[in-house]
Amino acid sequence: MPYIGKSPHFGVRNRFIYTASGSETSKSGADDNGATLTFTDGAYVDVYLNGVLLKPDTDYVTSTANTIGSLSALSTSDILEVIVYDVFSVSDTVSAASGGTFAGNVTMNGTLDVAGNVSLDGGSFIFNESSADVDFRVESNGQTHKLFVDGGNDVVCLGLATPETIGGQMPGLQIEGTDYKGGQVSIWRNGNDDAGGYLILGKSRGTALNSDTIVRDGDDVGIINFIGADGGDREHPLASIRGAVDGTPGSNDMPGRLEFWTTADGGTTLTERMVIKADGDTGIGTNAPAMPLHVKGGSSNGTIRVEHASNGAYVDNQYDGVYGSGHTYISAGGDTAVYIHTNGTQRMKMDSGRTDLAHELRIDTTSTGAKLYVRSTTAAGNTCFLEGDSQDDGHTLVCYTNTAHSGNCLRVYQDGTGSDGYTSFFHTDASTSVMYINRNGGDGVIVAYAQGGTVEGSVSISGSTTSFNAFTGSHWSRLIDNSKPTILRGTVVETLDEMCDWYHLAYTIPPVLYTKDDLETQDVLYTDEKTLPDGKKIGDVQSVAKHKVGDEHFGSRDIKEPYAKPDNKNVGDKVNHDHEGKGVVYEATIEKTGDVKHVMCKISDTADCTNVYGVFMSWDNDDDSVNDMYVNAVGTSLVRIHKDQTVSKGDLLTSNGDGTAKKQSDDIIRSKTLGKVLSNKKQETYDDGSYTVPCALYCG
Repeated sequence: MPYIGKSPHFGVRNRFIYTASGSETSKSGADDNGATLTFTDGAYVDVYLNGVLLKPDTDYVTSTANTIGSLSALSTSDILEVIVYDVFSVSDTVSAASGGTFAGNVTMNGTLDVAGNVSLDGGSFIFNESSADVDFRVESNGQTHKLFVDGGNDVVCLGLATPETIGGQMPGLQIEGTDYKGGQVSIWRNGNDDAGGYLILGKSRGTALNSDTIVRDGDDVGIINFIGADGGDREHPLASIRGAVDGTPGSNDMPGRLEFWTTADGGTTLTERMVIKADGDTGIGTNAPAMPLHVKGGSSNGTIRVEHASNGAYVDNQYDGVYGSGHTYISAGGDTAVYIHTNGTQRMKMDSGRTDLAHELRIDTTSTGAKLYVRSTTAAGNTCFLEGDSQDDGHTLVCYTNTAHSGNCLRVYQDGTGSDGYTSFFHTDASTSVMYINRNGGDGVIVAYAQGGTVEGSVSISGSTTSFNAFTGSHWSRLIDNSKPTILRGTVVETLDEMCDWYHLAYTIPPVLYTKDDLETQDVLYTDEKTLPDGKKIGDVQSVAKHKVGDEHFGSRDIKEPYAKPDNKNVGDKVNHDHEGKGVVYEATIEKTGDVKHVMCKISDTADCTNVYGVFMSWDNDDDSVNDMYVNAVGTSLVRIHKDQTVSKGDLLTSNGDGTAKKQSDDIIRSKTLGKVLSNKKQETYDDGSYTVPCALYCG
């Protein structure tokens, strides 16, 4: 445009009014109207005092920036008027048609409308500087607040104009929409490698930005909360996933656990349901798993269910369920069996409870025909090992039948050729045999007796003849004073005119009754919605208990227990007795055990005595506190010979009167005859020179 002048500037005039309070010699800063005194060049400043123009450098100076100084002391209510003339350059303007560049800052109090692009070449684009709480908003085609920075609440919103309080907090970034697009977040990574997109949640214990103060054991490092609107607010989470420190962290050491929380129906409080610990152990219902998978409690009481995808069959492993407390169950649903396999081979099968199936338990076999079938496939293995603890009224193995039949209540047999196998039986029914042993096939050994793995005797069958092989018959006996001195094996003993007496305590154990904890007294309830019949609901009775609390489980038992009767007690006296030492005390009666054949003895002190009883074998080391001994009287046995006696096979023996035997003077078997020498081979020689030889005893 046309221009006439020395420079392309426009003038600016500003007026500042100050009212003196008295004695001032300078003026600066805000005037009576709040305008701040500023000037670029002091030569373009006019100063008036009470309307009179003052002379520069005489009445005042402007050497100090933005200050009128060196004034004569002002009086109260004096009016000081400052007129400032300044310029601006026409070159700082920008043409609307051709554009241009601003060299300094630009301040705009109105609205800036931009039809084209805004480009930054270096520097930064700052909105809301100095915390002016000014909002920033970007509109899209369909939304007025596609991007909205709420300067007052320090919140960035996508899709909404008013930030929400969610779960008691106002999140710093909020995304909200009315369709799938408006309510989704995508993190996508493109790269020719195996890495994917990352969502990283983290924490330090620092209080400033960019802090790396170490976290502590138990700190939540990242939390994902799932919150639903309840019709009134967005306050309560329904589920939560949390990553927490699980141990003591350190440099390059950050142990962690992953927790899963849910809110129960009718509540608002999250409860931890599952955790994966730093060592990989997983707990369900417990935050301290002791195993790789630890399930505890809950509404299903620790049940683990494995179910088929289509046919509805399942297996439950359940503790303390609807059946009662303190029990563990493995149960199969539907008409299914439970199989246990190892290394691809069936080891155990429990058949279904259907009435048309065998109700079998098979262990290491697929054979059928028995309710319990156990098979060992190793030469040295035990087919079935039952070990009983000394529990009150308990039994290691109980076999019984409810009705008479031709089969066996218990059968023990062996198909192979192994030589080791031991079975003991106890029976209280006087009308039947305790043990029935049947050898199918030819003649031979039917019972073998072994000690330390070596067979020492047997019972064999030959046609209709039963033979007791390597037989020695012995009697119980006792010294008159019930003492237990050292007696050499094979020592000759003789009888006394005193009977052995044994005593026992007789008492009755009352019947065992069913309790509320027994399975038989508890109804089985429906617990699985998938298997409910029509008209039934969870908790309805599936099958009624077979017994009631208080019904008799086991009948009473009459007990007779060996008893060492003290001198101050008599037959018929009552004593309190602790059954099996377990604190259960019963009133017991002292009774004398019926015995009409066992006599006391002494070491033979009479030569050629006719009341010779036999030879000492060993002490009966039972627990009845009575010092009984075994006296061999018939069959083969070792006999102790006097040191001065020389015997030969076929010699008859009698008592030497000192506990040893001597050669009988003739070869006629008499009442004094102890036995016959079978061999003169000495088996053992004692310190007194006496020795033992094998003999056949005749005095039993």
